[in-house]
Amino acid sequence: YGREKEVQHLCDVFQSAKNDGISDAIIVSGLSGTGKTTLIETTFEKEDCLYGSGKFEMQEVSTPFSSLSNAISAIGQAILAADAKKYEDLIKSSLTSDDIKKLRGLVPVLDSVVPGYCDTCTRAPKKGTKACFEHFKYALRLFLRSVSTQDRPVVLFMDDLQWIDEMTMQILKSILSDPDIKHFVLVGAYREDEMDADHIVSSWITEDVIDVIELANISPVQIAEALSDILETKENIQELADLFYNRTSGNAFHMMQLVDFIKNHNNPKLLEYSPTQFRYVWNIKDIRQFTSLSDNVVGMIVAKINQLPETAQSFLQLASCFGSRFDMRILLILEGGSISSSLDTAIQQGLLERIADTSNVIKFVHDKVYQAAVELVPSEERAKVHYEIGKKLLCHYCGDQDNFADIDDAIFFTCVDQLNFGKDFINDGNFRLRLAKLNCEAVVRAASFSAFLAAVKYAEISISLLDKKTMWTDEYSFCLELHTLLAEVSSNCGQSEQLNIAAREVFKHAKTIDDKLRAHFAVFMGKPKDTTKEYSNLLEELGEGLPRDQSKVRALACIIRTHHSLESSSDEHILKLPPMMCMRKGASVRIVTMLVDNLIRHDKFCQATILLSNMVAVTLKEGLSEYTPLILAQYGSLLISFDKSIKMACRLGSLAIKVLDVVEASPIARVAVFTYTSFLTNWQQPLSLHLDRRIEMYQDSLRLGDLWGAFGSITTYGMEYFYSGLSLTPLVQDMQKFVGQMASYGQHLFLFTNLPLYQAVLNLTGESENVLDMCKAKEMLEYRQKHEWDGKIGKESCWSYGMQIAFFCGDMETANAYANNLKRTDSMSCRKRLPWYFGHVRVFFFALIAIDNYRRTRKRKYLREARNYKSKIKECVHEGSINLPHKLQILEAEMASVKNPGLFSRKKRISADSLQALYDKAIAHSKRSGFLQDAALCAQLAGRALNVDDNRYRVMENELLENWGATAVIRHHQEKRLSLKKGYLTESNTTLGSGSTGYRARSRFIEGIQKEGIEFSSVEVPFIQAG
Repeated sequence: YGREKEVQHLCDVFQSAKNDGISDAIIVSGLSGTGKTTLIETTFEKEDCLYGSGKFEMQEVSTPFSSLSNAISAIGQAILAADAKKYEDLIKSSLTSDDIKKLRGLVPVLDSVVPGYCDTCTRAPKKGTKACFEHFKYALRLFLRSVSTQDRPVVLFMDDLQWIDEMTMQILKSILSDPDIKHFVLVGAYREDEMDADHIVSSWITEDVIDVIELANISPVQIAEALSDILETKENIQELADLFYNRTSGNAFHMMQLVDFIKNHNNPKLLEYSPTQFRYVWNIKDIRQFTSLSDNVVGMIVAKINQLPETAQSFLQLASCFGSRFDMRILLILEGGSISSSLDTAIQQGLLERIADTSNVIKFVHDKVYQAAVELVPSEERAKVHYEIGKKLLCHYCGDQDNFADIDDAIFFTCVDQLNFGKDFINDGNFRLRLAKLNCEAVVRAASFSAFLAAVKYAEISISLLDKKTMWTDEYSFCLELHTLLAEVSSNCGQSEQLNIAAREVFKHAKTIDDKLRAHFAVFMGKPKDTTKEYSNLLEELGEGLPRDQSKVRALACIIRTHHSLESSSDEHILKLPPMMCMRKGASVRIVTMLVDNLIRHDKFCQATILLSNMVAVTLKEGLSEYTPLILAQYGSLLISFDKSIKMACRLGSLAIKVLDVVEASPIARVAVFTYTSFLTNWQQPLSLHLDRRIEMYQDSLRLGDLWGAFGSITTYGMEYFYSGLSLTPLVQDMQKFVGQMASYGQHLFLFTNLPLYQAVLNLTGESENVLDMCKAKEMLEYRQKHEWDGKIGKESCWSYGMQIAFFCGDMETANAYANNLKRTDSMSCRKRLPWYFGHVRVFFFALIAIDNYRRTRKRKYLREARNYKSKIKECVHEGSINLPHKLQILEAEMASVKNPGLFSRKKRISADSLQALYDKAIAHSKRSGFLQDAALCAQLAGRALNVDDNRYRVMENELLENWGATAVIRHHQEKRLSLKKGYLTESNTTLGSGSTGYRARSRFIEGIQKEGIEFSSVEVPFIQAG
């Protein structure tokens, strides 16, 4: 009644998400009882959508993500009721079995949605990490991506946001920030009088500009309309409506409860149905007098409950101890089958309702009803009731044993919560210790679900149950494990105060350095600042500290020593090494992997090399740990920086990947290994071989919440794809998608780094206006202006791609300009040994440009420059690079074309056939290696250098460029040939005369014509006959 405007607003948001394929959010605010939940539920039950709702609890319950679990489970039930096979296929195409496992612990209905998709293990890994929480968020986003369709969008309703926890808030923000979730609406509701400006929801609404519908109380006119329908009459209704408005202030729920209370009261004179008049009749005076004593809605509901049978009252009291919703299976354990009739009575009286027709989950119809049921139990007795409930459940499931493994997670958390609410009634020291251990188990289970805030609460309760004076002496092992767990879960959720308190306790009471290690790592992971000093100090304590001599000579000596050890050990021998049993050595290896990143960031390569060499020696002596693959990969990448054996570096990269299959490396370690080995595999494996792995790294990094690793993998993927020789057409779509994601996630560093590649692909494929326009292209400028480019990030990449495209198009002036800019700023190309393939591409084009400059000017400095760049490529080929030999052959052919002696030189002149054979060999090798772009470039160079009369090289170049997808380059050449032909013909009739000047002009004209491959005859150009 009177909510037409609000209903239309909700419908507009839904239709926009459905038709426009967007993800949107809308919030409904208002006082308790204004009808927020009813408005939302009645609006969306009319829409064809997958609807799920969850409610946050007023009573503090630590069960992990219960509200979100209820909402996603409801969506799962809606899927089962719809086309289950269709959604099963959609989910399987988007989520891996690991993703399903991650969700299944909180959403058991997924077992029915995707039956048999993964093994029967339903327990997530016991030890949770921050990466597990990120994986959970990513898996949930994948699920929503797959099931949100235009036919049936997903509507996720989260009620009572004023009680939301911080980690669930993070999940909701993660869902809304995902650009790949389409046709999705997040609807929220909160009580405006229970939230202030500092609340996390208020900040979210302000930061993300969430649309808010403010729901007010209904007016007397709208109350009159409602009463007319309820009482089936319009006679004298306005006076009653005014009375109800005065008593309820227009609160919809209060008004409905007041009507129900009056209708069911023992005094029939207040309101009764008249069979003769076929409508309700009432006595306004009696109602006015009666309701003056019942203004409080909770009081009315309490009075209503007191009129029920005692068994029903006891049932509602018991149910209220579990929150606003409860599981009937638990109540049956506590009270037996006699409660069924009480449940039916409460449902008939409009106090309870089932979540679904066949569900065991029951909820109170409103928080006011729940509050009334709570008030039935005196506050001084409530804690004791909780204690008795928890003790009965514990006795039923465990007896006197502490075997909790077989207890279902939901029931386990319920049991622990009940005991915790009544812990003040526990005086028995043994039972307090038992409850402390129950809470410790709850810490582990909550962490396995990534519910770290709940885990922190359980750990704090567990510690509070122990005797602080004697706990470290009487229960050393348990206290050490409990405080270490508190440090770990606090680190994972950013609770620095609890982290520091727990870590200090461990460092104070731990008996050995081994007992302190986990707490040390928790502190390291929880500190955002540089922890190089802390890492170094702990290494010293473990006996693996840095030596005093950290010079390059010492680093080289360590490399030589390690080389000898590795050369005497085959890969098979290393892979068969036993697991590293020494905890201190394993901790040292892990610390070094973290410390090396900091050292490299500060250009301390010698220190990093010495540490890694020592850890390789430790591995060969002590065995394999989960961080051994990362040690090998890091050491291999540093070998290249030290200009040492590329073959050994590549062997270490390959070995690191093999060791991953032997040890149980963490997902983060796996991603790091693949990142480091990407710099090594380019030397001895085709570029196209790595593309699938880059996408896997991207997906794995997203699962871990590592946006840096995800988009770093995409950066490498884009460059490897571009240079691999595969068709550029799919890369256009990929880069459009990934660049959009980088912008959506606010990853501006990666956005501006990848924009030049995206623009280069658009230019080459003809998707942009000008093939040569890189820095001021429309697409590039739009992104840079929108996201406030700093003028630096990506500039070198823009010059590099611009240089290559200009050379392909024969615009040597532009190519030279870009190359000179790069040489002034690009220190990478000046190094003796380049660490990755993309640097060699620049060197290759620097050499080609220098050769062309020498061809045009005959200045020896350009020839020396070309030889220098060629020597770098040649050295890498001799070291075993398989992606550079064809480039070396192209350079050798080009050098041969410009080093031919003059007409009167005594040096032997290379024949045209021999030169053509060099070019043909380079073209064949490029095609055989899959580098279509290099084959096309070599065909173009051959056509220029050989001045052949036929069009063989031009046709070959066009075919190769078309297969590569660079159609814009073909069009550019065609337009250039046409303009050159017209321009030269015009010049021939006006400016070309006789004499020495005319002769030189005619020679340049003929040379230009021949180089461009333009066909002409003596009739078209008369002066050629005379010349």
